[in-house]
Amino acid sequence: MTYLVSAGCLVAMKVRPAKGTPGVQGVASVLVDLRDGVGYVKRTCWLWATLLFALVAVLFVVDPLEVLLPFAVRDNLGGGTEDYGLGLAAFGVGGAAGALAISSRRLPRRYLTVMILMWGLGSLPFAGLAGSLWVVCAALYAVVAAFSAATVIWGMLLQRPH
Repeated sequence: MTYLVSAGCLVAMKVRPAKGTPGVQGVASVLVDLRDGVGYVKRTCWLWATLLFALVAVLFVVDPLEVLLPFAVRDNLGGGTEDYGLGLAAFGVGGAAGALAISSRRLPRRYLTVMILMWGLGSLPFAGLAGSLWVVCAALYAVVAAFSAATVIWGMLLQRPH
């Protein structure tokens, strides 16, 4: 329902082109925007490199984590839905804490290095997971805090004029 409400709001908006912009509309406008966006990514080395790195990190860390966590809790820890819920809570709190911690201070001086280290080293807590729920929760907290902090840095970089 919320998607329908959002779509209705978008349809109801009257959009005026910015002054000095050609009036390209419809499919042609989308294709022009897509071409311009791909061109910008190709010209911006740090952007395509971080997109590629994030793609690999999500593919090999975040996706397996989200898919396999319920099975790990059930099969390895003998836990139930409450234990899985506790793991998800640690996941959420870690994400919020990491994002809040990094966004409440200045952008690091070597921001790309910090961001890549957070994404890369942030997955290390899973290297030695024990058969204990509290260790799994602590690892979830640490991994997602690091990933969220790095993602906030990435988002801030996208907003900076280049």
